[in-house]
Amino acid sequence: MRNIPIKKIIMEQKKDIIKKLERVGQLSKIISCVATALIVVIYLYGSSDDAGGFFIDHGKMSKIK
Repeated sequence: MRNIPIKKIIMEQKKDIIKKLERVGQLSKIISCVATALIVVIYLYGSSDDAGGFFIDHGKMSKIK
């Protein structure tokens, strides 16, 4: 008789762990989307002489006019 409640508790813990993993997965998807968007923005504005060019030219010599 005691085995049934223990099994129920284990199943509930598994469900909670799965839910937490799903939340982490959603967070990582959001973070990767934001990172990709940032890279695209930096790449697009990096070619111009705006402040965005700082990201592309970081480490290189700044453009000499």
